Amino acid sequence: MNRSHLAKYLVLLGPTEAPRALLFNGEHRYLAEVFDEDGITVDQLMKSSTVCPTPRNLALDEVVPSPAVGPGEDGVRCYALG
Repeated sequence: MNRSHLAKYLVLLGPTEAPRALLFNGEHRYLAEVFDEDGITVDQLMKSSTVCPTPRNLALDEVVPSPAVGPGEDGVRCYALG
């Protein structure tokens, strides 16, 4: 089975009340953005995952304009998906 299309990381960018939710694979490549009007899907992904440091080689430059957002309240939050 080709695992390059399986999501390994959920990355939240921007303000906590309305973040962009991005999925990346185990090779740190961008897969998709999660559009979730009511927040239920993203909440469930966060509950079923583990907070992790953002991998250094995550391909954020493919989806985030420069300068990239840094870690913190309005920055990057990363979750390892099980």
